[in-house]
Amino acid sequence: MANIRFQIIINELSIKNNYLEDGEFSVVPKFTRNYWVESGNTGFVRLIVELKNTEENAFPIDITVDITGAFTIDDTPEEQIKEYLKYQAVRAILPYARTMVTNLTTTALASPIILPLMDPAEMFTD
Repeated sequence: MANIRFQIIINELSIKNNYLEDGEFSVVPKFTRNYWVESGNTGFVRLIVELKNTEENAFPIDITVDITGAFTIDDTPEEQIKEYLKYQAVRAILPYARTMVTNLTTTALASPIILPLMDPAEMFTD
């Protein structure tokens, strides 16, 4: 089994108050994922989680969590690293993104938003 090391890079953490009246709101997060391999055994997966006020779904705050996981996987062909990045790497960094969403909302003295557990294989169908 290959040795896997990773670190989390925070690209953006933001929260913005939309000053909406109190009411019932639906949490509809949007997830974006990109992945790529550099320098042979190092791969990256960028995960962006956004909760936004839109015309279709009013939401009292805009939240963006944009993180990148940098994975170094020893003695593994590049194609296998790409396959790992596609879903397994997202599984590794998704809990960090979920926690950041919760921490942003509680630090802003808003009701905490706790995103549900999700399977990247169901979130991304490529």
